Amino acid sequence: MQFSPYEQQDLDRYYTKAINEFKLKLKMKRNKTESGISLIRLLHEKVDKLAKNVSRAGIVLACSRGCSSCCKIRVEALTPEIFYMADQLKRRSGVDKIITQLEKYSKVAKGLKMDEHRLECPMLHDNECSIYDIRPMMCRRFHSLSIQACRTEGADIPQNGELACKAMALPKALKKTYADIGLSVGQHELGQALLVALTKDSALKEWSEGEVPFDLIPEEEGN
Repeated sequence: MQFSPYEQQDLDRYYTKAINEFKLKLKMKRNKTESGISLIRLLHEKVDKLAKNVSRAGIVLACSRGCSSCCKIRVEALTPEIFYMADQLKRRSGVDKIITQLEKYSKVAKGLKMDEHRLECPMLHDNECSIYDIRPMMCRRFHSLSIQACRTEGADIPQNGELACKAMALPKALKKTYADIGLSVGQHELGQALLVALTKDSALKEWSEGEVPFDLIPEEEGN
């Protein structure tokens, strides 16, 4: 995507401001991993704000409740997002049922690249997201200006340029912030990683020691 000098400056300012806000948030916590996970709520708030600003500007997003076209591609999440979602799910009822669903899903999804993945998100129930309030950044930033394009296999999905670009800048700013405190951040397939976070007690400790506790998406393995 080509940017005018003004647009590039605006994007650079947004990226720098995001880093500063993330770093300020980190200073409020003493525990490194607790600090890292606490940034996710701020990340999600910032992505949601971008979408609201676009809507206020009069741009109509085609996404609505019950539309689940994008839930049938591979859903990815960042390492700290997985821990954040697992923590929230453990506070709710029905977590054992979720684990059983994830176990079945993970056996089929393991190792699938994006173009091979034809599975519905394991958190999609009756065409609605069962974890909508804690859904990952990928789901929050993905949007369409045409519902017809979403329903057409292989079609290019028209998106708002400002929302798409600034939302892409946020994970870069987040990864830079995490790197400064020695925490690794990777891209993971949601269902498989969430299963590990919900069932492996040592996963958070591994992450605090600089390890990657979940399998990376196949495209990132070895990089």
